Amino acid sequence: MLHNKAAEVVGGNCGVCYTLKNSLLKEADLTVRWEECTGPYKSVLPSLRAAIGQYARNNDEIKIGLTVDPDRRWHAHKTDEWVEMVVLYKTSSPDFAKKVEKDLIEHGWKSHLDKSWNEITGGGSLQHGHSKYYVYILLA
Repeated sequence: MLHNKAAEVVGGNCGVCYTLKNSLLKEADLTVRWEECTGPYKSVLPSLRAAIGQYARNNDEIKIGLTVDPDRRWHAHKTDEWVEMVVLYKTSSPDFAKKVEKDLIEHGWKSHLDKSWNEITGGGSLQHGHSKYYVYILLA
């Protein structure tokens, strides 16, 4: 079954927040959601922390990660028990991406310890030299 979807704006206080949907998606591909904020990491953190809280309250498990290729990363994770991946932040700065990921993981540990699957603060295997970096959350 195919769904015809258009770009949908969802307000936010973090620069530009929007849900990006492909024009034609197969139902099986609806497990990757794009709700990415862009901007300097200090200005987006309050909204992203709030989003982490909402996802933690509404899901059994969460895991925060960093990637340069969300689609490839999702295909690596979807064989696990994760049911959805939400892209939360996009930046051209690898340092901003690492700082956002680390902050959100630490926030998850402090606020939602029983639901966080993150064992370390992340960012260790990030490849430099890309034009875009993404922070995401996995939901179970």
